[in-house]
Amino acid sequence: DLGYTNIKIVGTGQLAIDALTIAKFDLIIVDISLPDMDGFNISKEIRKSADNNNIAIIAITAFDREEVEAKCYSSGINDII
Repeated sequence: DLGYTNIKIVGTGQLAIDALTIAKFDLIIVDISLPDMDGFNISKEIRKSADNNNIAIIAITAFDREEVEAKCYSSGINDII
C-alpha cells in the first residue's frame, strides 16, 4: 500500500548481504541475534561498500537499548527498535 516494490525477507545474515549484490534496497531491518552472523557484523559488512552508505539500517532487539546502543551506532546501524 505504501508503494514499496522491492521487499525481500531472508533468514540469515549472509543471505542479507548476498541480496544486496543483486538488488538495491532503501531500508534494511536486521535482528541483532541471527543464526550465522549478528546484526552488528551484518551492518559492518553492508557499510564496507560505498554504494550502501545511504541505506537505512534499523536493528531489532529484545536487549535493553542502553546495552546495545553504542555498539549499534558504531557498527553502522542507524536506529534501534
